[in-house]
Amino acid sequence: MKNKGYTIIQILIGIAIVIAIVYTTDFEEVAEILTNLNFLFLTLAVLAYFLNNFIMAYRLHIIFKKVDKKIRLGQVFWAHMCGMIVSDFTPARSGYMYSLVPLKKRGIKPEAALSTISYCYVFDLILKVVFGAVAVLMILSLIGIPGYILRVLSIGLMIVALLIVVALTFFNIHIPDRIRKILEKHRIGSFILKVQKESAKVRGFIPMILSISFLGWILRGFEWFMIGRALGIDLSILKSLFLNPLLTALSMVPFTSAGLGIQEFGISETFSLIGVPISASVAFAVIVRVMNTSVDCLGLKGFFISEITGTGLRERYEEVQGDIDEIAYNSDILIQRHWQRRRIKNLFENTKIGQNELILDMGCGSGVISRKCTEFGGKVVGFDLSRPGVLYARSRGNEKTNFIVADAQNLPFKPHTFDVAILGNIIEHVPEPERMIAEVSGILKPGGRVSITMPNSNSLWSLIEFFWDHFGKGRNYAEQHLRIFSPKELKELLKDNDVNVYHVSTLFVLSPFIALLNSERLLALLQGLEKRLELLGVGCDILICGRKEG
Repeated sequence: MKNKGYTIIQILIGIAIVIAIVYTTDFEEVAEILTNLNFLFLTLAVLAYFLNNFIMAYRLHIIFKKVDKKIRLGQVFWAHMCGMIVSDFTPARSGYMYSLVPLKKRGIKPEAALSTISYCYVFDLILKVVFGAVAVLMILSLIGIPGYILRVLSIGLMIVALLIVVALTFFNIHIPDRIRKILEKHRIGSFILKVQKESAKVRGFIPMILSISFLGWILRGFEWFMIGRALGIDLSILKSLFLNPLLTALSMVPFTSAGLGIQEFGISETFSLIGVPISASVAFAVIVRVMNTSVDCLGLKGFFISEITGTGLRERYEEVQGDIDEIAYNSDILIQRHWQRRRIKNLFENTKIGQNELILDMGCGSGVISRKCTEFGGKVVGFDLSRPGVLYARSRGNEKTNFIVADAQNLPFKPHTFDVAILGNIIEHVPEPERMIAEVSGILKPGGRVSITMPNSNSLWSLIEFFWDHFGKGRNYAEQHLRIFSPKELKELLKDNDVNVYHVSTLFVLSPFIALLNSERLLALLQGLEKRLELLGVGCDILICGRKEG
């Protein structure tokens, strides 16, 4: 409660400083400048700031695949933006570390997230110091500071940059065993050791981290250049590039939340030194704050990210209606009906169910695939985490089907029980696919078969998913799909679990978009072209079939 009160006081102080800055200039002139904004240039500035955040999230996404696990880029982006919005209201932008909370909910270990974020932050800070130093020297030369003072300042700034590099070596130093044992006895010490261990995995990404930091610098400079154009300020792209890291560094001053008021004062005073009218300088500072915070509000979604493990995952699927797969299979919407029917048809053409084979339908949902298995003579055990789905499947089942509630990562079956395991679009829903595939390999008989369908990461699936989630009906796929793989990644995962792949194919390249036209005739006419394109491995859905060794 005390910390909350302190934060509120800091925010109020910052607001008071901003109000004072505005009112000590010509308020009416500032208001007039703001009302005459060029919204085209402002939109370009917003886009540049958004892209900067996107590439920062992409950088984390790439590193997480190495240091911990692969999670979807969208999930990393929302976690990053969540950290950004919290940082807007905390001293020294320390609230960015809140991004660890949604990342943890998506299965990323806190120590892996912290080591990755810390590494990226340090390199961002190094660039900020270097380019900010150039800005300081540029400003001082413009106002006529003697050369010897500039040289002294240059040396001082180089020392600051060197200290940051020295701080970075913390991640690389060897800690003696005696000290390590002492640290291991304490919770904080143990966590520090874990962070250092995880950071060792990040070192190979330093060129990529620096490259994206550099690209981010260019985008932020372009953002300020566009804001200047929007306000009619003659601010060159060169000045924008070097002033941005210097003046945004003021948001790290811990006296107010995200340097509120301090950054605005710094911008207005610095701009006035380089010849920008004070009213325009204040308007610029206000736009920077309002625009950045408005875009950061996208991060509010991060507060509503649900837990993907334990009761959180179970509760999510308890809310899914039991007949959802049945509805999709018989949907009035052509794209949904076509997708489900062709996917299942392709699955059975390549799985080839035999008479009296015992089949495990994992993530059976409404039981559509289970009932199809019995048409080929198979006996089926279907399970799902969704109780409503299992109850519906039982109501539509027959003497060859049995449905239970179970967890795909903790299968309640004896080893070497099943002839066939079917994973119909389930692998992308579980937090630990590697663990699930290991479980599947264990319950298959030697020579048993597994067939998997799932979205293809090497396709336009993410685009389809976005439009379906925002304009379609039914489930929210982006929220439910935790991790998706490419055919190559899925093949390697099976190989690691003693399953030899004998069939790989992809479906749906053009047809999802053609189906939006709601013309079955056009869809049928283009099937030949569709099948040729699918051979390239870029279809939106993967089918992969394998046989267990033995």
